[in-house]
Amino acid sequence: MSSPGSGPQPETPASPGPQAPQDVRYDSFTVVHPIAQVITWLIVAGLFIGGMITVFVDENAPWWAAIFVILVSLFLFFGLKMLVGVSYSLRSSVMEIMAGYRRVKIPVGAVGYIGRARFPGRMAMRISRYNLVSASGEGVEIVTRDGKYVTARTKHADEVIQAFLDGGMHPDTLRIPFPREAVKYKHLDKIERAERA
Repeated sequence: MSSPGSGPQPETPASPGPQAPQDVRYDSFTVVHPIAQVITWLIVAGLFIGGMITVFVDENAPWWAAIFVILVSLFLFFGLKMLVGVSYSLRSSVMEIMAGYRRVKIPVGAVGYIGRARFPGRMAMRISRYNLVSASGEGVEIVTRDGKYVTARTKHADEVIQAFLDGGMHPDTLRIPFPREAVKYKHLDKIERAERA
């Protein structure tokens, strides 16, 4: 006979998943085309200097012309900057990756596989909205639980992976081998990655 007050006890979960913190933030930017970046700087600097000289030399120029030159220069700088690199931004447990005008949003809980990779030049030719590789080099491969294959350049792969973990991705994701059967891309063998047992 059970003692008074003793009833069935609730079961303790064996291994609860990580709780996704809502205030984790991460930002990084990797320049993929350094020559294009220099050209961007030269274009913006030339426009800014030429515009400011014109405004101050021309006695008939309105006062707001200097502000206009500054705003146009900033707009071009940030617009062209996005064309020469890849940016990562984690907010509210969703990682947004941008390369040029291509953008992918990945909830950290949807990641089934993530790992470092080195992409060959032919990856830039892969036609997919989830391909954010525009030149050869190192980066990350991500396969979501619903089968999306996301590839993106970054020089900060370890930081990006840690940001996914901090945002709430399950740690076991880093033990899962690359799911070849879930990815439909015929040049997977050309990509260098650390194979997991």
